[in-house]
Amino acid sequence: MRILLVTNLFPPDTLGGYELLAADLVRSLSARGHDVQILTTAADGPYPNEQHVHRRLRLVRPFGRPASLDRLGHALAAGPQHRIVREFLSERPAFDVALVMSLRRLGLHVVRELERQGLPTVFCFNDDWLLAHRPGEGSSRTRRWLWSAAERAGLSARTWRGVAFSRAVYVSGATRDALRRGGAPVPEGKVAWQGVCPLTFAARPFRPVGDSPRLLFTGRLHPTKGCDIAIETLAELARTGVRATLSVAGSGEPSELARLRRLCEQLQVSEQVQWLGFVPRQELGALYRASDVFLFPSRWNEPAGLTYLEAMSCGVPVIAMPTGGARELLVHEDNSLNVSDASGMAREVERLMRDPSLAQRVVAGAHRTLRERASLERYVATIDGELQAAARSTSAHRGREHEGRPRPDGHPEA
Repeated sequence: MRILLVTNLFPPDTLGGYELLAADLVRSLSARGHDVQILTTAADGPYPNEQHVHRRLRLVRPFGRPASLDRLGHALAAGPQHRIVREFLSERPAFDVALVMSLRRLGLHVVRELERQGLPTVFCFNDDWLLAHRPGEGSSRTRRWLWSAAERAGLSARTWRGVAFSRAVYVSGATRDALRRGGAPVPEGKVAWQGVCPLTFAARPFRPVGDSPRLLFTGRLHPTKGCDIAIETLAELARTGVRATLSVAGSGEPSELARLRRLCEQLQVSEQVQWLGFVPRQELGALYRASDVFLFPSRWNEPAGLTYLEAMSCGVPVIAMPTGGARELLVHEDNSLNVSDASGMAREVERLMRDPSLAQRVVAGAHRTLRERASLERYVATIDGELQAAARSTSAHRGREHEGRPRPDGHPEA
């Protein structure tokens, strides 16, 4: 099949797991024999030679800037975005189906044009981005009424009004529930937990957690991700005489990094923390395998979460504070050790140090979970199935329309 993938960002432009998963998905669909073309935006570049990536779209507002004027921005962007999509589609052979990933800060103009062109579309929801396009939002009843009236009068391009969401794949049941609670007109669809590349994140041989455990935190440096909880865990262990170290792989706002460094000084663990900054994904596997314990202290209501899956795939025991979709996968003392705070994390690190059989059981359970519920192959297969079903459905519909048309001799076609 010829597949058009539309998304707001595509690597090397990334905010987090969504974009990394999009790249994994493209590679996997291509390996299945599909021709996948990506329509996305451009940031600063430079970009590698990208034959299949077309960076023609523009974000309404760059990430990191306030979204307060996005309604007006979407209205102004509607015409140019529609034109870009029409021209893009006219320049190449027809696509069989479109796959839409995150459109946060990009908008639904692309989807509206795909509908106009009759291209069947499957939506991939790995977070609640669609709620950013809820109609009639406002902080008061009067403001909501005014925006609702304005949207009906011509600003509806910002919202999901009139868009058909007929097929969808959700990264977790929690993501689907969040969208529905928010009023999004999404279908039942299918749930498919994301996986990770088993080659990039290959498993190491099992080894017990030693007397000086090497802890690891990976992810964006943002208060919702809980790196400060990982630092507090290190301090809790120091109070009990455990000389652990913590590696932090990730980047974020300079103010957040400064806050975390101040916390290390206050807790007197600065010398035990190694700040690695951004680590390219192809180097992350080795970093996981060199660690003894992975900490996943997220405060965010995670749609699913990616980093703990990478650690599990590498054979590293996970200690987590699971929220949202992560709760659907992480099971205490089966494939992870689940806690509620830094003190709990420290206690579980010490349990792993004392009981190698517990570590071995958690690692084995993690591999079983990835194999049976959260493999990249299963995720891709589910999306591939939905794409093929959407393409077949549209072909059948067009065939029925064709059957009813008269032949040149005036008789209906058989």
